Amino acid sequence: MESEAKEVSMRLTQLAQDLVRARLGSRMIAVDATAGNGHDTLFLAQSVGPTGIVYAIDIQSASISATRQRIVDAGVDKSVVLIQASHDNWAAILSVEHYQKVDAVMMNLGYLPGGDQAIKTKPESTTKAIREAFDWLKPDGILTVLAYIGHPGGMEECAVVRSTFLEHLSSPDQLHEQPSRTGTNGPILFWCCCKSA
Repeated sequence: MESEAKEVSMRLTQLAQDLVRARLGSRMIAVDATAGNGHDTLFLAQSVGPTGIVYAIDIQSASISATRQRIVDAGVDKSVVLIQASHDNWAAILSVEHYQKVDAVMMNLGYLPGGDQAIKTKPESTTKAIREAFDWLKPDGILTVLAYIGHPGGMEECAVVRSTFLEHLSSPDQLHEQPSRTGTNGPILFWCCCKSA
């Protein structure tokens, strides 16, 4: 059961990366707002290359360490800024020169795989993080949020992800959702490729 859930999560993570890859290139700016073990940070750094910049944010020191090791091992650490902070504190994290110039933002909610499950994203901070992402994105930027609903509080967080996206989009059709195909407790990927003016 656990391995099946992991496989579903990996497929949705891959879909999120595929969606971002189609819109990201060199010299661009990207944010991994919940770095975790650094998989999306590595992907983003490889996508923007040495001329781009990636902000990798996580509240846990273990996540920052794991992410640092992953990007150093891959030789892409020069384009990554690692920041230990909550994902909802953008104004204090990103360089002001990148305001409304961010090309892509990725978030994976919940807790750190293999880490302390008591330390997890929460609806209040995630709502603020998504609002901040919309503020910092370019008008044609992409935002992906992978919400896990199988843990306590996950369903509530998923609901606020959906409502926060909708409050920023000029049409509900701009919000895309891909639920897992394994049942009601599987993760859901949310994304949009534009925002309201």
